[in-house]
Amino acid sequence: MRIFQEAVSNAVRHGQTSEVIAKVYKDNSNNLVLEIQDNGKGFDARTANLTNEELRLQGHRGLANMTERMSLMGGTLSVISKPDKGTKIIAAVPV
Repeated sequence: MRIFQEAVSNAVRHGQTSEVIAKVYKDNSNNLVLEIQDNGKGFDARTANLTNEELRLQGHRGLANMTERMSLMGGTLSVISKPDKGTKIIAAVPV
């Protein structure tokens, strides 16, 4: 729930999005997957590859929190984004 909340909050505050689409499903690897996609302004997704500490130091606390939460649950967080192309967050956790 917190991943969803943070992703939508980031999309509105930072991405200036007008639309957010969320999907929840179980994939073929028996993971529960949450996808959140927006049509906002996007960003350079290489930022998401930084460590949690680096993300926090650069002011990306939301991404750091989402990554840390998924790690604590044994899951993964993927961020797909490009400037002017929106953002897609994929959180997957084994069930």
